[in-house]
Amino acid sequence: MNLEDPLLLLILIAASLVLNLITLVLVMILMKRTRGAKKEASQPSKTSGAAQKPIESGIIFCRSCGSQYDSAKPSCPRCQAG
Repeated sequence: MNLEDPLLLLILIAASLVLNLITLVLVMILMKRTRGAKKEASQPSKTSGAAQKPIESGIIFCRSCGSQYDSAKPSCPRCQAG
């Protein structure tokens, strides 16, 4: 088995491309499934009375004092800047 053989090299390249294509298709399928699950989870249920807005939170920096705080809060707890 010689790696300088052009036929063997061509077979290895083709096998690599096929494997990459299979991986790409599987990743796309999984992304579509998780995106669909996220959409279903974010939609309000029809049985609940009021529509609930999904809460998005994270850490943000205050533009006035530069401190970090939770984005769910309406203003900076340190300097009260909005």
